Amino acid sequence: WSSSSTQRSSGATMPCSVVKLDDDLLRHEEEAAEEIRRGPWTVEEDLTLVNYIADHGDGRWNSLARAAGLKRTGKSCRLRWLNYLRPDVKRGNFTADEQLLILDLHSRWGNRWSKIAQHLPGRTDNEIKNYWRTRVQKHAKQLNCDANSTKFKDAMKYLWMPRLADHHLQQPH
Repeated sequence: WSSSSTQRSSGATMPCSVVKLDDDLLRHEEEAAEEIRRGPWTVEEDLTLVNYIADHGDGRWNSLARAAGLKRTGKSCRLRWLNYLRPDVKRGNFTADEQLLILDLHSRWGNRWSKIAQHLPGRTDNEIKNYWRTRVQKHAKQLNCDANSTKFKDAMKYLWMPRLADHHLQQPH
């Protein structure tokens, strides 16, 4: 048994076949990880995803990723489509109306981003959450209070929201 076994760092001996199995499993996991592409999407990948969805529709994202020939996870494809590539995704800064609506809906529902996004056509839950975390929480920090505190909600209600409403009224329609 000792001739067909190997010593582990813990001092215990294991049969070589178990070590080989561990090595094979590790190699298989490494190969699978190499097949999945991570990081920024390329223009070619975006076009592949958009064209595939135009021809076949979206859904069943793991199958879609494989069938389209993308070396991405289904989750990555779904998020790329929903947050960036969908034709009805609105780009750019939030309008004063959208900002007011986000503030109002957040005061009612809290951090229920997808529920809030349903009331802002073309805006994604991710985009709204990012807006909240970068703009709104920054203002709360400047006031030295928590974004969920009464002090901050009062400041929003009596200072920020009226300013947004005034700004909105001054914009040409």
